[in-house]
Amino acid sequence: MTGQPWKLEEFDATPAPRDSEAPQLSAAVLEEERLAAFDKGYKAGWDDCAAAHEADQFRITTEFANNLQALSFTYHEARNAVLSEMESLVRGLVDTVLPHGLCAGLGATIKERIAAASSDAAEVPVEIVVAPGNKARLEAMLDGQVAPPLLTREEASLGEGQAFLRFADGEEKIDLEAILSELRTAIDDFFASSQT
Repeated sequence: MTGQPWKLEEFDATPAPRDSEAPQLSAAVLEEERLAAFDKGYKAGWDDCAAAHEADQFRITTEFANNLQALSFTYHEARNAVLSEMESLVRGLVDTVLPHGLCAGLGATIKERIAAASSDAAEVPVEIVVAPGNKARLEAMLDGQVAPPLLTREEASLGEGQAFLRFADGEEKIDLEAILSELRTAIDDFFASSQT
């Protein structure tokens, strides 16, 4: 089969205008078009950069807020855990250790008050009224001490940490149990307010 050769399109670097009447741009117009295209590209790049910066700032702010919130939760969790441990320790001290020390504390307090009274009037008798069971311990503690004449007696209405000192001119109440009760109330108030 003999045929005609195929006519292929030519792809030269500078194609020939198809129309002889194609408009020709002057060098000034061509330069103006190039500058306008450059400005348009520069503005588009600047807008993209500003949008990326704004998105990055929003992301950083959001992450920072989330980290602060997580840190706040961590702080409150740690604080509550420490307060919970501290509460059980303090309550254990007040409920078990301090009541056992009341008797010794009561004796020491009575000795201080008697010493103060004996410096004022050495021969004025002092009556000490304590709870049942404290009389023997108190007398053993005061045995051999230089003091005014002492009279000790028991009264069933008094608690372990309570005593009355009666002098010629008045009476003084020692109530370590009330102090312990006030301490318990203060501890209850503190831990109740710290959990809110």
